Amino acid sequence: MVITLAKRVVAFMSYPDNIKPDGQEHNELDDIDPSNLKAIDAVPVIPGYKVEKLINSGAMGQVYLATQEALERPVAIKVITPSLSIDATFRQRFLKEGKIIAQLRHPHIVTIHDIGECLNQYYMIMEYVEGGTLRDRIHKGSPPEHAVKILRQLASALGYAHRQGFIHRDVKPANVLFRDDDNAVLSDFGIAKACEDNVQLTATGLAVGTVLYMSPEQAQGKVLDGRSDLYSLGLVFFEMLAGFRPDRTLQGYIEPLPSELSRYQGILDRLLARNPDDRFTTAEQLIDAIDKLGDKPNDKTIVLSSIKGRKKAKHWFGRYSIGIASLLIAVLLAGIGYLVWERSLNPALSVQVSYSYRSNDQLNFQSMVNGSVLHSGDRYQIRFTPEQDGYAYIFQIDSSGAIYRLFPFEGSDNSQVGNMNPVKAGITYFVPAEDEAFQLDDQIGQEQIHVLAFKDRNIDLENQYTALVEARRAQDPSRIGELQTRLTDSLQKTQVGALPVLNFKHNARGSHEL
Repeated sequence: MVITLAKRVVAFMSYPDNIKPDGQEHNELDDIDPSNLKAIDAVPVIPGYKVEKLINSGAMGQVYLATQEALERPVAIKVITPSLSIDATFRQRFLKEGKIIAQLRHPHIVTIHDIGECLNQYYMIMEYVEGGTLRDRIHKGSPPEHAVKILRQLASALGYAHRQGFIHRDVKPANVLFRDDDNAVLSDFGIAKACEDNVQLTATGLAVGTVLYMSPEQAQGKVLDGRSDLYSLGLVFFEMLAGFRPDRTLQGYIEPLPSELSRYQGILDRLLARNPDDRFTTAEQLIDAIDKLGDKPNDKTIVLSSIKGRKKAKHWFGRYSIGIASLLIAVLLAGIGYLVWERSLNPALSVQVSYSYRSNDQLNFQSMVNGSVLHSGDRYQIRFTPEQDGYAYIFQIDSSGAIYRLFPFEGSDNSQVGNMNPVKAGITYFVPAEDEAFQLDDQIGQEQIHVLAFKDRNIDLENQYTALVEARRAQDPSRIGELQTRLTDSLQKTQVGALPVLNFKHNARGSHEL
């Protein structure tokens, strides 16, 4: 099985296309042999930029805060993980992101300054937006009037992009940033697609678009237009108003807003219509409806705090915290276990773990337990909550014996935001991310997931996996086989008395179990 994993960022990078700055006779980076570079715990070095710190990360790459030395201005640098940059399709997708954003000049779309490739590392320089994300603001709660203002700004940005022939395809709160309290900007056109472009930009093991906010037609892999973005925007608007995402069914039912917010229901009905023909045709029509809403007498509205949102989430047992109610109705916790055994040098820690999966032809996630049967194209997600501070490791072994580390992502051991070690007691971690899911490829057979947690770093496991990653880079089949056998043996020995291994069967799409 092939899955999407983030790799450590290589420490040195050169100028795009190996071109030196004018007037510079020699650059120390010229002396670096890319074939000798090894994964290390370091930030990327890009000439002309001083990297300050990691500010965000995910399955596709890392985002760093940096200073552009020539202009002395802060910028954000997005770097693709090396494991993905070796994929020609993914490289195309990343470069397309930069070209798309560079074409889109709008006050509510993030600005891109540069894009390039150095020593097989792909990066993008963007404006640094420091006001946080809409996802953070939803957690805190805000007045409905503020939600309407943000809706109008995002509709304006999407309308502009649609007129240029682009569909965003991944509208969600985490992709809405703020320059200040009043100005939202739409970011991450990484999976955007030109309307006339027929190239399917996907990465192995990663769904195109965040499943939580996909329109029905996007989830079904149909041809899209701007109305798909408007559907996703409708889900975001609902969440801004109510503090949680609405329940949805495969038949098209959408949970209505609470009664105190009913004045906005008409707009949501148009945005969230299952049939695209019943939605607003353009973002401009949505803006017109928003402006007319302001002319109506004010109904009584209240500010829904994050406490009410959390109560709603708790009632539905994971809809808000895991974030799957957008395309998924119910998530059940399964495979809960506790690491209760101790080792003399590095005692195991207790951790709660749950697994969920979504069939390729369904909207809802369901509980994934030992012995579950999944099919190629199905998506799955893991979440865990440590009961003590420590270090967590999640490995997957596919039917061929190949081993992949799902947590932490390579490059995240010391400084990642989100999926990182050490883990903190009482914090829930999502793998690969709260609003993302792994996708099964076409390699069928029996697969396993190992979850381990310790008081201290397990240097032995880390070193074994690092050696395996290096062998894959070197494309050394005999070394890979040897290291996989050794690591499998280590996992089986370490697993004794710990959390039971999750075994599941991976069948071909269209096959059935008797």
